[in-house]
Amino acid sequence: MTRSAASILSVCITFFFTHAASQTAWFKYEGNPVLVGTSGTWDSFQARIDQVIPGDTMKMWYTGASSGSFPFYIGYGTSVNGGITWTKYPNPVVSPTPGTWDASASLKPSVILIQSEYKMWYTGNNGSYRIGYATSPDGITWVKRTDAVLGAGGSGWWSNGVQHPSVVPNDTGGYTMWVQGSPQFVFGRSTGANDTSWTQPVQVFADVDNVYYQRVTFNGQFYEMWYSITFHPNSSIKYATSSDGINWTIASANPVLTRGPGSWDLQGILPGYIHFDGSTYHMWYSGSSGTGAGPWRTGYAVSPKGTNYWLSTRDSIINSVADTVQITIRVDNPAELQFSAKIKIKSSGVAIDTVQLFDDGAHDDSLAADGIFSNSWVFPDSNSYSISLTLTMHDTLRFEMTGVKELVTSVRDISESRPLTFGLLQNYPNPFNPTTRIQFSVVSRQFTVLKIFDILGREVATLVNEELNSGSYNITLDASEFASGVYFYRLQAGEFIETKKLVLMR
Repeated sequence: MTRSAASILSVCITFFFTHAASQTAWFKYEGNPVLVGTSGTWDSFQARIDQVIPGDTMKMWYTGASSGSFPFYIGYGTSVNGGITWTKYPNPVVSPTPGTWDASASLKPSVILIQSEYKMWYTGNNGSYRIGYATSPDGITWVKRTDAVLGAGGSGWWSNGVQHPSVVPNDTGGYTMWVQGSPQFVFGRSTGANDTSWTQPVQVFADVDNVYYQRVTFNGQFYEMWYSITFHPNSSIKYATSSDGINWTIASANPVLTRGPGSWDLQGILPGYIHFDGSTYHMWYSGSSGTGAGPWRTGYAVSPKGTNYWLSTRDSIINSVADTVQITIRVDNPAELQFSAKIKIKSSGVAIDTVQLFDDGAHDDSLAADGIFSNSWVFPDSNSYSISLTLTMHDTLRFEMTGVKELVTSVRDISESRPLTFGLLQNYPNPFNPTTRIQFSVVSRQFTVLKIFDILGREVATLVNEELNSGSYNITLDASEFASGVYFYRLQAGEFIETKKLVLMR
């Protein structure tokens, strides 16, 4: 028994957001956390890497605590295998000083090595947050400045001080520092003519929710920032860029890294330190499995430069009994990189297949060694699937892309006859929880886009983004990860555009 080309298109795929310019494609290390606290000691509850200085022997500084509250300390460690395994120094290297402005906490350091001297700016607390300064000849023995170099005493967004410094040298011989405000969770910017003389911070960044733990780097062309939103639980990491460090553009493909799916970072994640080695971004981030303030451990993720990835459906073939999805990923520098795709049943999460992607001039890739890895997978039936990408580096280190927001959709040509007009029908049911169906018709072969927007007009999902043949199509929207509220769905097929409202009610 055969099916016609008009009736066999039944595709259930995961659409991943695509962004070539910014580093949105992060892969999490598949092993255990790379840094955990030592039971019964000062860092038993929190061990969060804040700063890494690369080299054959990497050096890092981290925030440690034995509970979810004060006091906090700064620890130190080294790694000889690229930041996967760390050897910790047994005791804190910077501790709160009783009776002073940082008597409750010393945490979240930003460290720079200049001419054999380590310079540290860190957060101190004794009722309000301030930024302290210390120096060291070896990264272990530190001499703290008595007074804070940037502190409380402002008004509005930083009336209770500033915290979590991110310091970058500037082209005038001084420094630029980005800080988190308190009590308002926004980011400010300050400049320093030298190590200890800083201007009052000026607010330069906010998002739709509270923002935390910014990490800013300068890549030689523009500033990049990673930060956390929706502190805890359920926190995630977002990305923004700026040409001057003042005016920031939040990437359209956000968040770039999300919690889970493993147990140790299931409740929330925060950015730690990001290093770019010329071909790959490396991030050490904090993850928590608890519903309160922790415990917090440190994970590791990577993002090859120029990563661009997409999944696309093919036209169904007459007399075929299955449909096909092409899986493609592109990177600027493919050396020492391998990619594959793990196919899972969405409802159960059970993996049913693994597809190796090739950069060999075949497997849907027309040119070998061009940094484009590709292959195809045939759907065995009309079930709903999710597709996760796996990166293998240097033949041994495995990473999985779990931080990209994904949406499983079901696209089906439901009619043998051809429609006479373009159309977008009202979703059913409406209101709905958590799934609903959207039906639309396309008169002639057109590039078709169907997107979901929130009530503020922000894009939250792309359901269809491909060329479709003439036909009537039925989309199943799974909004299980959406917040309750009013949304809009907009269809654009050629010059035809129509928008309708849908309501998610939990």
